[in-house]
Amino acid sequence: MIGFGISLLILIASSVVSFLSIRNLLNSSSLVRNTNEVLQKLEQTFSIVKDAEAGQRGFLITGDEEFLASYNGAYQQAESLIGEIEKLTLDNPIQQKNIYKLDELIGKRFLRLQELIDIKRQNGSSPSGEMKDGKIFMDSVRAMINEMSSQENLLLQTRTEKFDRFSSYTPKLIIIAALLAILITVLFYIRMTKDVGEKSKLQEELVRKDADTRNRINIIQGIAEKISAGDYSVRVNNNERDDLGNISVALNKMADSLEKSFTALSHKEWLKAGIAGLNDAIIGDDNMQSATKKYWSLQQPTATAR
Repeated sequence: MIGFGISLLILIASSVVSFLSIRNLLNSSSLVRNTNEVLQKLEQTFSIVKDAEAGQRGFLITGDEEFLASYNGAYQQAESLIGEIEKLTLDNPIQQKNIYKLDELIGKRFLRLQELIDIKRQNGSSPSGEMKDGKIFMDSVRAMINEMSSQENLLLQTRTEKFDRFSSYTPKLIIIAALLAILITVLFYIRMTKDVGEKSKLQEELVRKDADTRNRINIIQGIAEKISAGDYSVRVNNNERDDLGNISVALNKMADSLEKSFTALSHKEWLKAGIAGLNDAIIGDDNMQSATKKYWSLQQPTATAR
């Protein structure tokens, strides 16, 4: 039970450690994936703004509405991406502030782009110096996106290191736990096998002793029956120093005592019978020889019968 208890404790401990390690590994993997996704969406946002500005410039220069294909719907796409980035960075207060600034810059930029498009459509011309203003706006957007990307890259580096660390530790922990579990299982299997072997030997010994005990009991029972039938010369040949051996010794003593008692009683009966016969022979006859012959004639049937 102690062995199984130790095995169970190691199994629980290794399971908990493996679970925590795998959970941290998955969490680190999720954080790395989250950071990569933020960087990707920031890049997409900047690309949408650039494409929208390029389309707007083409329209301002040529007046051709086809250039506005990349502009139409660009603001909605950029806002959608900013919303997704905001959700992905809820755990980062710095990025939340940066997202607010970026959203404000992009909103102002698209508002200005739309104003220039409306002026172009109404007057057929665009204000001078707009190229320089546009560059300033785009530089601001680019700087904000670069700042956010730098923040995410720092996070990415930290999370990647953590991910690599857990990636390195987790297999080792699982292998060590598995080896310990296997080792303890093998050790206690050997111990159990040994115990089972010893129990089998004890069982065989008990069976042998039971058979021997039954045999000795049968012998003692047979001797007791012979003694009860009047055969007091029988003895139990048992030298074992146990309870049955003590019973055998007591039975032998009883048989010996009965044999002596009945032998002495038989001798006394014989003596009494002899004295009685002698008295009968000498009654009315004082001649020794004739009395002797008479006594032996009276004892002859008894001697023949004996």
